[in-house]
Amino acid sequence: MATGLAWSMYSRYELTDALVDPKRLLRLEGVDCVSYQTMGLDDLPRADAYYDPRPDINAVFYNEDAQFERLRFTLAHELGHKVLGHHDIYAVTLPRIEQEREANAFAAELLAPSPLIHLIGITSVDEICAAFDVSQLCAEAVLKRMYFFSPERWPHHVDMFRQDEEGRVIRKTIGTFTTAKEALLALSEYCVNPSVADSRLITVRQVWDLLIEDLKRRNVMITSPYKMTEKKLAGLMNAPIRDVRLAHLQRIFDEDMGDLKKSTVSQIKSKISMLFKMAIKNDYVDKNYGAMVVINATEESDPLHRPYTSDEIETLWMNTDDYRVRIILIYLYTGLRSSELLSIKITDVHLKERYLVGGMKTKAGKNRIIPIADCIMPFIRELYDKNKFNRSGRLCPKGTMWPRYITDAALKNLGIDRHTPHDTRHTFITWLTNYGVSEKIIKTIVGHSQTGDVTKDVYTHLVTDQLLEAVNKLPHTDNIKLFPGEKKSCTMVVQRA
Repeated sequence: MATGLAWSMYSRYELTDALVDPKRLLRLEGVDCVSYQTMGLDDLPRADAYYDPRPDINAVFYNEDAQFERLRFTLAHELGHKVLGHHDIYAVTLPRIEQEREANAFAAELLAPSPLIHLIGITSVDEICAAFDVSQLCAEAVLKRMYFFSPERWPHHVDMFRQDEEGRVIRKTIGTFTTAKEALLALSEYCVNPSVADSRLITVRQVWDLLIEDLKRRNVMITSPYKMTEKKLAGLMNAPIRDVRLAHLQRIFDEDMGDLKKSTVSQIKSKISMLFKMAIKNDYVDKNYGAMVVINATEESDPLHRPYTSDEIETLWMNTDDYRVRIILIYLYTGLRSSELLSIKITDVHLKERYLVGGMKTKAGKNRIIPIADCIMPFIRELYDKNKFNRSGRLCPKGTMWPRYITDAALKNLGIDRHTPHDTRHTFITWLTNYGVSEKIIKTIVGHSQTGDVTKDVYTHLVTDQLLEAVNKLPHTDNIKLFPGEKKSCTMVVQRA
C-alpha cells in the first residue's frame, strides 16, 4: 500500500520532475514545515525531522543543516506517516516498527520510483544516487524492493493506492500484464492520465451490463439466448475486454457448446458480436472478434417444424385436466410465439371483447390483436382469474410456464412424439390455411408483415370479429381435422397414469 500511495502522488499533484521536493508535498497536504533554526532554539533536537500531528500544530520540524539527501528522505518519511494515516485516531493502529517500515517504503518509492528506474534502465546503487539525489541507503533499499517484486519472481500485477476526500485509502487495480514492460507502461499511462488508462480495465462483465441496459432502454426482451450467452462467457467476465482475443472466443465455441444445435450456437455468436459492437461504440476495443468466430456445430437432424397431427390434438383435448395441456392448446389456437404468451400483461387481456394484445419480434408482431377462440376461452379466463393479482402483472408468470418444460413434460406423459414449442404456431398457420382463411387475416393474427401490397397495408383494417370468425373455424374436442374432409383413424391415446 505504501508503494502505491507514493506513486499516486505523481498523478495527484502532476509531478513531472524526477527530483521531488518533500517540503512542497507536505505543504500541499496541509502540513507546515518549520526549521529548528527559525525557532531560536539553544539546543537543537537530535532528530533530523519529526512530525507533530496535533490539530493545533500539524507541522513538521526539521534541521536545515542536516545532510541534503538524508533530510529529503526524512521529510519524505514524515510525509509517509501523514499520507498513510499513522496518526489518525480512527485508523487501525499498526505496531510502531511496522509504521516505520511503511513510511520508509513510501519515502524510497517517492524519491526514487521503481517504475521510472525500470524505464530508464538503471541497475546500480550509484546510478540511482546520481539520478535522484538520494542516499546510498535509500538506493539500496529501492533495489532490494525492485528485486523482491521483480518480474522474474512475481506476475506482472499492478495496483495503485490513493486517498479520497475523507482520507480513506482506495486501492485501484491497474491490471495484470504479460510482460514487465507492459505493466510499467500501463502504470506510466495511469500516472499521466488516469481516465484514459481506466478504459484498459473495462471488463467483459461491465460491457455486458452496458449492453443489457441498452437493450432494456429500447424495450428489447432479454430472452434465453442472452442468458445462455452470459453463462458461456462466465470464464471471461472478469477479464478486460481489450485483452480478449479471437482464440479465447473460438475455444468456447469449439469446446463448450456440447450438443447445442447450430441455430442456438448462431444466436450465441450473434449476442457476443453485439457485446463487441457495444465495446467498439464506447472505444474500448477496435475489432469485433465475436463476428469472426467460426461455428462448427452439427446441423439439426430433425425437420425445422413438425405440425401436430389431428390424433395428437384430439388426445390433448381428451386430457385438459392437465394444466400443461391447457397451455399447449392455448398456443395451438392462438399461434403465439413461445415467449409471447409469457409477456402478455393482465391489462392486455380483454375477456369481454375476446382478444389479447401482445406480441414481439417484428413491427407487425408487436401490440397486435390476438383473438381468443371460443374453445380456449375457459383456459384464458382461468389464467386471468388466477394471476390478476399476481405481483408480476402477467397472464402467465415465468418460472412455471416455460414453453419447453410445458411441451416436453406434457407430451411425454401422453405418449406423444416430441414437438418443439414453435410447432404449435406452425400448426396454427397451416390449420388456418387449410380451412380457407385469407393470407391477410393469418398474417394479422400471427404478426407477419404484409408485403407486396401497399394499398392493403395502409388502408385495410381487419376488425376483431373477422379475426374471431377465423379462429373459430378450427375444430376442437373430439372432431379434429387438420383440413376439411380429412379421413383419419379413430385411434385414441389414453393418458398415462
